[in-house]
Amino acid sequence: MKELSGQHKKQENAWQVIGIVKKLGNFGRAFVNFGEPINLKHYFEQQVPTWREEKLSEGQVAQQVNQIATQVMQGINQATAVNALPLCAAILLASTHHQLGKQRLLTLIALHQQLLGLLSDNRLMTYPKEQAEHVYQQAFSLNKFSESQHVISCDTAQSAHLTYYRNTIVHLFALPSLLSFVLIKLSNKNNQLLRDAIEPLLARLLPYVEAEYFLAPASQPLVERVNLLLVHLQSINMLRIKGDFIEISHLSYLKVLSAHLSETRLRYHCVLSLLVADFQQSNADLIAASKIQLTEQSIEPFDQKVIEVFIRQLDRKSFTMDAAQQLLACLSDH
Repeated sequence: MKELSGQHKKQENAWQVIGIVKKLGNFGRAFVNFGEPINLKHYFEQQVPTWREEKLSEGQVAQQVNQIATQVMQGINQATAVNALPLCAAILLASTHHQLGKQRLLTLIALHQQLLGLLSDNRLMTYPKEQAEHVYQQAFSLNKFSESQHVISCDTAQSAHLTYYRNTIVHLFALPSLLSFVLIKLSNKNNQLLRDAIEPLLARLLPYVEAEYFLAPASQPLVERVNLLLVHLQSINMLRIKGDFIEISHLSYLKVLSAHLSETRLRYHCVLSLLVADFQQSNADLIAASKIQLTEQSIEPFDQKVIEVFIRQLDRKSFTMDAAQQLLACLSDH
């Protein structure tokens, strides 16, 4: 957590690794999944067929290393092991004022388990299948949040720590969360919206989320993924599909799903707002100003690399003021 807050990373050595055993507290159970291996020989034969005959330049080496690193991160995310504490942390942090009744938490745990089951076409990802009460008790036993009179809550310090656990699984809910945000944004006072309006707005925001969370390239077009996810959300009674229209059934549950990426959208909104206010400022100034604002507004420790990834995705050489304003409008709640 100290490193996430921006403090200098201490150099590790063998004695430090051995000594850390004494500091281990109640961290629960560990789960390990293994992703698909990357064969470097096959990789280079596909990407750089002449790599054996011709020496690669420093630029070529850097490019290939970056691409391999991205594949490694995507593979790690595909093999995520969801367990009790990150799941409860994600739900608690997505709730208003970071508190909710125990029965509502149990209901949301069960809904998230159902959603993970529907999304788990990737067999490498695992998640707890026990009853919601059992999942909750596992998480509660780790003393990372509080329960009083059947109300679950966390204070400011606890919420900052819980973001670490949430962020180990939040990428799994990236598309459902973004879709929920779009559904809420586009819905009218009767909680209805046109189905055809969803995909264009989602397509504007998704590439930035995919880059930040190292989401593996999808094998299906976005419109097919959206339609399938809408069917999944209908199967767990969050919405109803009525021909060309979508009707939201449980707005409060969709708001929780949407809030899984609330910190992400806050970061994007912050950067774009600063950019619109001074479009000519340097990336360094933009990052420095973002740090000041996000330190005040966000519960997460400031991560400069995440901001750099977003700025890089904006491609400022071709990015215009109009594009910044339009993207900012996409991120607004209404």
